[in-house]
Amino acid sequence: MANSLNGNTLTLNPPDFILESNLPKKIGKSLADPFNVFSTFFLRRSIEKAFQLEEIPTGLSLNSTRMANTSPPFITSVVDDIMYIANQVVQKTLSTSQGVLVTSVLSTIGRVLGSDFIGMIQRKMRDECYPKATVQGALPPEDKTLTFMIFMNNLDVAVDYIKRIVKSHSDDSSGSEDGWDQDVRRPLTALFPMGRDAISVRRAMNTLDSSFSLKATDLINDGISVLFVQVMKPRIKPLLVETFRESDYSSASGMVDAERDNNELDADMNSSSSILAKSVFEAGWKVIVAPMKVIFTNRNAGKLLSIILNHLSNVIEKRIWSYQARLSEIGAVRLEKDIRDIVNIATNREAFEHREFFKRCIEIVTLMNMDKEEWDGLEAAEMDGSSSDMWILNQHERQRARSLINQADARDSAR
Repeated sequence: MANSLNGNTLTLNPPDFILESNLPKKIGKSLADPFNVFSTFFLRRSIEKAFQLEEIPTGLSLNSTRMANTSPPFITSVVDDIMYIANQVVQKTLSTSQGVLVTSVLSTIGRVLGSDFIGMIQRKMRDECYPKATVQGALPPEDKTLTFMIFMNNLDVAVDYIKRIVKSHSDDSSGSEDGWDQDVRRPLTALFPMGRDAISVRRAMNTLDSSFSLKATDLINDGISVLFVQVMKPRIKPLLVETFRESDYSSASGMVDAERDNNELDADMNSSSSILAKSVFEAGWKVIVAPMKVIFTNRNAGKLLSIILNHLSNVIEKRIWSYQARLSEIGAVRLEKDIRDIVNIATNREAFEHREFFKRCIEIVTLMNMDKEEWDGLEAAEMDGSSSDMWILNQHERQRARSLINQADARDSAR
């Protein structure tokens, strides 16, 4: 603890004769070392027992209509049990006011949580519930997928628990504002008044937080990738195939005279095929995404959704390019409407920030249907060098977007 005397900061340091005496050595040998050993044993044994008594949430389903009336977050019992024990070990260790002991125990807590807690979850995800299809072309068993997701929730919620533990013991204030621990707690500077022990302890607690968060996040990211490849990706391609099954964008039967009025054009844009494409995608997208948002924690759901939308944008872009020189003028308008409808459905509400994944798709269909006057203006600006920052697509891709429409059909329409 630092005292202020006449505006000067005075740091308390133990006298040299105490530091050089046998007392610190006896404390370390007879008290500190056994305390560290017993704390390690207690924590590891508690983690082992918690996994033996683990309870997994029931009533969950990848079909949102069959979801049981349970409350998130969906985690197993080990998270609450182990984090309570970890908090107690931290609290009891801090009460010793032995800086070297506390930093040693905190380092041990981080190592044990990383090897025993995170390591056990990793082994369970790999050996017990890895979401792999039993038959080629089929989806993995639902129970394995759900358990896999719950274990990822365990990791995400545990990260929050560790942050709360560190924050509640590091803050130089009494008590805990978030109700994590109702005991009145002394500030670190009061527990460790001598030397720089308080700084070392706070640094050790921050290291515990950062190291645990890094290990857990790495495993979560690996799990998200597995879940996307094994469960989500195989469902996206069939959804898009079904979405565009009844859509014909290349037929010349939809071509109209140049004198056709705007009302008739709007009616054609809202044809039954476009309405069907929107409805099919919306229904299929809900089936894929809704259970994920319900079961996963917000962070995990956000990570998985980001990967899904990035993949969806790439698949849609490839589909648009596949219509090269095969679109009628009206077909191109319908395609643009369908693409914009799909993007709006996929990025509504909480996913709105991910619309940037679809910028290339939107630019392609925009350029494809751009009026000749607008296109000529864009080319003039390109020659002046003033439009290079307006588009994500490069010049070659913009030219390619213009060539998507069948030019022979376009000339027939003009006549």
